[in-house]
Order: sequence, then structure tokens, then C-alpha cells
Amino acid sequence: ADVQGDLPAARALLQDALESARAAGARSLVLEIVAQLAELASRGGFELEALDLIRDTAARAHEVEDEAAVGWTTLLLARHEIGGDPIVGRMHLRDALERLRSRAHPGRLATCFEFCAEVAAASGDDETAIRLLAFASSLRRAHKVAGTTNERRRAMELRAILERRMERSARERGEREGRALALDAALHRALGEFTPLADAMVPA
Repeated sequence: ADVQGDLPAARALLQDALESARAAGARSLVLEIVAQLAELASRGGFELEALDLIRDTAARAHEVEDEAAVGWTTLLLARHEIGGDPIVGRMHLRDALERLRSRAHPGRLATCFEFCAEVAAASGDDETAIRLLAFASSLRRAHKVAGTTNERRRAMELRAILERRMERSARERGEREGRALALDAALHRALGEFTPLADAMVPA
């Protein structure tokens, strides 16, 4: 339905899926569906609905002390709030990284680093962006966790932007260094070396 451009139908199907996943107690599946449903709501112009869904899911995760789920929903909040309030968005992003570093599925941690790379690129810090993007890619390969279709698309679009803006030698050096980063070094790069956030993010 989404591919065919029928967003209302796609949202209805995902809403049904979310109710079923919650009834079955499939927490991991719930988080994936919430991410997709929030994205579709945002694309359809229902940003407040997307934020309400994420916050409700975060509250449920807090109730059962599911720190990995709290970290993931915090990342979703960062994605949806950073365009309207970069300071709040960045605060959520830092919080998500700290929470996900030791508790998350590697694929979700990679998603967080990919978003950090988007933030760095939007701030004009292409060197940090290419290193974090390469680190996320190596994390996915090491753990054999491919991103969703949307995550792969975002990563490809960001890489294309960096290819246009960076000299080839600098980009290739950044990719090599990014692939060689240890987790702590990547976290330091993401948390400690961002330049101030720009008001506009890299186009989704």
C-alpha cells in the first residue's frame, strides 16, 4: 500500500499489526511497527499523531523498565523533533546513544549512528558524518543486521550527499577510519565532536 502511494491504507494495516503485536506481547515487533507507523503519520502531515504514538510507546517501556525499548523510542523522538526544535532533538539523540550503547540490538545501535551521521552532515561536519556512517555500516556487516528499506535509503542518500561534497581522498580516508573505530571511539565522536546543529536536516 505504501509503495502504491495509498498512505491511509498502509497506516490502517500497520495499526492493525501494532494491535496484534501488542496483544501477542511481541515487544521487538511492536517497536519496529511503531517506527514505521510514526514515519507514515509524519509523511501524511500528522506529526503530532506520530509524536503521541512514540511517547505512548516510550511510557509503556518505562512502565516495564525495558531500557532498550526506551532507548529506541528516544531515538524516534529525536528523529521527529529535531526539525522543529534542534536543541530538544539533539538532547534526545544523546540520550538515545547512551541508552542504546549497552542494551540495544546492534541494528538499532547502527540506526542511531546513521542518524548521528545525518546530524553531523546537516551541521557541515562531513568528516564526522562519513566516519559515523562507515562505522554503522561495519556494525551491520559484523552482526549481519541489514537496515529496513527506509534506513537503507536514508544511508544511501546521505552517502551520495557526502560523495558530492567531499574530495575523494578525504572521503575514502574517513571511510577507512570509520570502519576501524571501536565502539567507545565512535560514541566519543558522536557525542563529543558535533558542531552545533543546523536548523535544517539532510532531506529525508
